[in-house]
Amino acid sequence: MNTSVLIKESRPLFLPWCAVMLTGLVSLIRPLHSIGWIGLLGIVLGVPLLATLPLGNEFQHRTLSLLLSQPVGRAKIWIAKSSIAFVAVATVVSVFAFSPLVAETLPNRSQQANALALALAVLCSATFWTLIARSTIGGIALSVGTVLLIAGFSTIATGFGAKSLFLMTHFTAASAAIPLCYAALMLWLGARMLVRYQVTGTMAGDDLLTAGSNLMLGAFSNRAYANPTRPVLNLIRKELRLLRPIWLLTLLTASAWTCFAVVYLLRQHDKGKGLSLPIIAFGLSSAAIIAILSGCLSLGEEKTSGTYAWHRTLPISAARQWSIKLFVALFVSFVCAGLIPILLLTAGKHLFPSAYHLDADFQIFWLLGELFLTLLSFWCACAVNGTVTAVAWIVPILAFVTVMPQIANWAGRQFTDLVVLKLSLFANLRVAISMSNLSSRAVSGLINPINLNAISAGQLLFWVPTLVLAVVQSYRMFCAPIQDSPLAVARKLSPLVGVALLCGFFMYGLRQFSSDAEFQVYGGIYSVENAIQSVLSDSANRDSVQPLQLTAGDLKKAYPAGAHTSSWLNDATLTIVPDKAHPTTCCKSPVTGRPLGRPWWNYSATVHLASGAELNLSFEPPAERPTGPPKRRAVIRWPGSTSEQILH
Repeated sequence: MNTSVLIKESRPLFLPWCAVMLTGLVSLIRPLHSIGWIGLLGIVLGVPLLATLPLGNEFQHRTLSLLLSQPVGRAKIWIAKSSIAFVAVATVVSVFAFSPLVAETLPNRSQQANALALALAVLCSATFWTLIARSTIGGIALSVGTVLLIAGFSTIATGFGAKSLFLMTHFTAASAAIPLCYAALMLWLGARMLVRYQVTGTMAGDDLLTAGSNLMLGAFSNRAYANPTRPVLNLIRKELRLLRPIWLLTLLTASAWTCFAVVYLLRQHDKGKGLSLPIIAFGLSSAAIIAILSGCLSLGEEKTSGTYAWHRTLPISAARQWSIKLFVALFVSFVCAGLIPILLLTAGKHLFPSAYHLDADFQIFWLLGELFLTLLSFWCACAVNGTVTAVAWIVPILAFVTVMPQIANWAGRQFTDLVVLKLSLFANLRVAISMSNLSSRAVSGLINPINLNAISAGQLLFWVPTLVLAVVQSYRMFCAPIQDSPLAVARKLSPLVGVALLCGFFMYGLRQFSSDAEFQVYGGIYSVENAIQSVLSDSANRDSVQPLQLTAGDLKKAYPAGAHTSSWLNDATLTIVPDKAHPTTCCKSPVTGRPLGRPWWNYSATVHLASGAELNLSFEPPAERPTGPPKRRAVIRWPGSTSEQILH
């Protein structure tokens, strides 16, 4: 085979191949394990993309008729394109095979074999379905959707035939044989169709996305025609027509996901066991892909087909066209990637109550996460030229979105540590208490500083200012001429990166200030309580003249504490009054009456601070349960004040 032909075929695949390989390499690096889920999205989206691009690029650039008119056998053209696609997919799959992501997501050999059979089926059917759809995205939707539908039916057939001894012993081979037979059939049909393919249609009408609505809309095609008196409604109909592959892909993936989940749960002997990780990963990745395509498909296909500049000349403002595109994309993503999966999960919860664990927080997080992905993909579609390029830019942006909270947390921690140590900001107890209460109320429930990898629904508010800027920036890019170079896209990303860094730095810095303030306040109180317990454990102190009078030096000897923890205890004096009526409180076993832990000495104490404030501490036996844990109380009275402030 001619080397120049291979170079020509491999050049358009190089950048998408690099993006998919990057996701695989990220999943191999252990320090980046927190963003390893991007590898799952990369392999699920990358395999059909690399399989479809060799022919999809010809339709995108309108060069298929020129290619087929060359004095080269069509069989050689098919061999060249198929070979490049096979090599690209094989190298990507081989990298992911060594990733810990595969062992976590597909722990069984049978699951890995089925996944490999599905990937091979998508690869072999890509040529046929791309020629049918006459576009890259249409080929992806048809090839992936058809393979998933066949896999769902095969799962039902092999799952409900589990009573057969042959299927029980050869379940893996039986479930993988159907996709492999389908792959062989589609490989032959794809080669045959390319050999006999005839280019028909005009420049604007040879794409399945802009011509022929029967496949996507069916009985509703007549309702999608334009009305000369309703321009806004015409634009909405146009957007829905451009997003037809989303509805088809949603139907096929939802059907396959339902089949996989139902058959898996029916085959389980333990009815309380939930869904397996591969099924959960399939649902999440499918919803993420649908959300991404919802945001970039319409605008990307218009730029690819050359109708984007023509629509800008319509007597409709650019703001109205942009807003219709954005809101229709969000609506389609909300329905297809958010509402339909949640309805399926809700139905599954009613059918299998013990296997599904679905709460309101998860539903809110699912909906917000899908809309978040749609906004990012819409921004990429406004920034670059073409759907494939927009999807390729989603990968590094998602990697940055995942790493961003950790970078912001590290920067906020370093800054707050520097300020607290250099300025002794919390040496004053009143400032420390005020900062602790203010910061806790401000950021409570928004972020989890301990587990940054577990993103909650409230934590998505972290990105609200960045998303607002992205929406405004997408409108400006929609109205401006297209600049598709990587440097231009990086310049457009820089304001978003700056705003995200500032927001994260402020939020995590505020949370760190709150943590430091709480540590200064309650760490000091904890030190005083342990020092008092240590003093009262000595019988000589308990039998001495009451009340006991101690200094800060005595407290440090009884329970040494760090200088930064006990800085507000300098020059303080302490008065301790032991509880003679109830000396100790200890949890006792209700059966044997033996102590379950060390006894706690009951007391009341007053700490006289150098600033004039009085900190009152007490350990009291609970009235309702004398053998239970002691009742702790801490209040402070500021100088010149008659009221007390309770410290929680």
